[in-house]
Amino acid sequence: MATVKSVILSFANGTTADDRTAIVKYTFNFAAGDVGKAFRVSIKLWADDTGEGPVLSPLFVQPLYTFHFGNFLFFKNDYFVVTPSMAGDLSDTKQAIVATNLLNEDPGTTTVKLPNGKLITLPQRDEIYATVSLLPVGEEKVGRSTTQTLVL
Repeated sequence: MATVKSVILSFANGTTADDRTAIVKYTFNFAAGDVGKAFRVSIKLWADDTGEGPVLSPLFVQPLYTFHFGNFLFFKNDYFVVTPSMAGDLSDTKQAIVATNLLNEDPGTTTVKLPNGKLITLPQRDEIYATVSLLPVGEEKVGRSTTQTLVL
């Protein structure tokens, strides 16, 4: 049975000051019985509200960003299909340019007192994680990265 072995999320500078490059590295493991079967893969970024800022009710939790795939400008899918040709691990990396306002899940500022007594105001940190979903015939497998903290 196919599994999501690992998901690693990192961020790099984007193309402008108003975006970041989200980099998601993942590894699937396919068993011999999975060879030749099609699997639907989707990648999403989520807010982790265990850090700073208000905690949202699980009823209102939505992805901050969904990766899109395809060559058509206006008709991109939120998934792609992979068909393993052999059993074992399959690793890949996907990147997306994401606007910082979408990643800013904890808006506002926080005041920090320095050792010398001076107060400074900093933006709240934003805790983000990625999920990679592997969807064989009607059954979903999701791998989750660790939460990354950003200051936007």
